[in-house]
This record gives sequence, C-alpha cells and structure tokens, in this order.
Amino acid sequence: MTTMPAVVWTELAVSDLEKSVAYYQAVLNRPAHVSDVAATTTYVFGDNSVTGFQLIPAENHVANQSVIHVMVAGSVETAVERAEQNGGSLEGDILTMPFGKIAYTRDIDGNRVGLFEPAA
Repeated sequence: MTTMPAVVWTELAVSDLEKSVAYYQAVLNRPAHVSDVAATTTYVFGDNSVTGFQLIPAENHVANQSVIHVMVAGSVETAVERAEQNGGSLEGDILTMPFGKIAYTRDIDGNRVGLFEPAA
C-alpha cells in the first residue's frame, strides 16, 4: 500500500500578496512560483504535485479564511456525504481540476477543510 500524506497543501489568505510572498521567500529561503489554477493569481511554495503552501489574496478567498487540504480515502463525493452525516457542511460545488477533485467544507467547529481526491 502506498502511503499518502494526510495534509496535501494549505491555502493561506493574506492581506498583501506581494509583501507576503517576499516575507515567506525570505523566511523559508526558497522561491515561490505563480499559479493561476484558482482563477486568480496566487503563489505556491512547492511543486503542486504532492504538497504545497499557497498564498491567496484574502479578498478572493471565501470568508477570508485559510484552508488545509487533506487527502481522502476513496471518492471526494463519499467523503462529503460522511462529513454532512457527522455535522459538517459543503461550501459550493465540488471542483474538478486536472490534478483531482476538491470539496471545500466546514467541519463541526467551522474550520475550512478542503477534501482532496487526486486524479487517477
């Protein structure tokens, strides 16, 4: 069985994208690259294939909150059903992207969690 990471990437909502990119490049001592996957310009630390740390303009982010994306076992649709059966909720539609599916959810404490199913 292949071991997959539980946390696959994070989206950090920031008030000033350029300042935050400069800050995290200095702190992490590594470059960020531009990503337009989310229909807005964001910056990613990492290679987007397994794990990453993404800076997103707060005004373009739902509820101006950061998100942790976690890998689900099985389908994202089934994971959403389990979340809803246990007190969580789905925000919007399940998104299909070239690298997989993402469902933005709220857990029982109101935390934003992206449930992620990688593309086959």
